[in-house]
Amino acid sequence: MRWSCHRLITLRAVEHVDMRFPTEFIEGLLQGCIEPDRAPDYKLVYRHKRGRVVRRRVPVQHHDVLGTQEDNIDRKILVEYYIKLAAYYYVNSAYSKAGRALGRALHYVQDGVIPSLGGDYKFLHDDLERLVEKYLENKLNIDVVSAQRLASKALSESIETLSRFINEINMLMKRREKIRHRSRMLKFMNVAGTVLSIVNMFLLPVMTSFYGAASSLASFIITEPLFVGLAVFARTLLKRAGLAKPSPPYGYYVAMR
Repeated sequence: MRWSCHRLITLRAVEHVDMRFPTEFIEGLLQGCIEPDRAPDYKLVYRHKRGRVVRRRVPVQHHDVLGTQEDNIDRKILVEYYIKLAAYYYVNSAYSKAGRALGRALHYVQDGVIPSLGGDYKFLHDDLERLVEKYLENKLNIDVVSAQRLASKALSESIETLSRFINEINMLMKRREKIRHRSRMLKFMNVAGTVLSIVNMFLLPVMTSFYGAASSLASFIITEPLFVGLAVFARTLLKRAGLAKPSPPYGYYVAMR
């Protein structure tokens, strides 16, 4: 699909969702929705050549070629990855990167609408793209059913992708709030443990022998750093488990991480 079509469909999709995005995010979105044509993603493929297995990188196809399902699967994997990556950047206030990541996902969604026959029939694919472009820019004097159908499908799937992105943001925000609550509880436990250790060290010698005071001091010296270290380690695990950056899918070389 032509770049002007990508930008027009993306802007119309943004107008159809209930969420309002920052200007920086929209700018990144318009940049990202054409980026896969300039900075493509690759997948790792294996070929048998002269009795041995050869591994090489090939660009991920944007369109279905002769109705193959393999290209469709590649696009779905990358779309899912870029939606999660965009949500990660968005909740961390990196709006430009979030827009670029989501724009790459929208690019694959929109390109997947227009099939590519390849070979001698490539002109049919190019004609469809030109019709869709003219339809979106209101340059057609008559309604062309094929162009209207493809443009409508691209718009509806783009709106669905934006809705998935918003749901991913909401899920991450809820998870972040849960992690903050657990972190506050761990801090409270840490402070309570420190107070109890100090009370145990200074009050028990009054009621017990010198041996009791020595054992309390040893207990404080040994257990207090261990308790603090466990609390910090638990907070770190909770943070990383909840809001870690998504890893690229296995077997793919992505242009954005």
